[in-house]
Amino acid sequence: MRIENKELAISLKPERQSPQVVKKACQDFEAFFLGFIFKKGFQPLFAPSSSPFFSQEETWFREMWVDEIAKKVGENGGWGLSDMLYRKLVEENKSDFS
Repeated sequence: MRIENKELAISLKPERQSPQVVKKACQDFEAFFLGFIFKKGFQPLFAPSSSPFFSQEETWFREMWVDEIAKKVGENGGWGLSDMLYRKLVEENKSDFS
């Protein structure tokens, strides 16, 4: 999609594509997806409690912790989602990478 104006031109497709950029985007997506799944899985542990030690900051910390775990899982191979997406995107857009 391209929106053109004399003063402004915005493209949702990057001007220069490289396999490394696509690979990184696929890994980022897998980390986001895993983070979403992990947060849902840990949700019972993150539920507000009547404990005097519970705080909103603790909840934020736990969510950031889960995000970091998801990133590390993705960097170390993940579930294969990023590899599958990468192969599919490269296969469908071979002409853009040459």
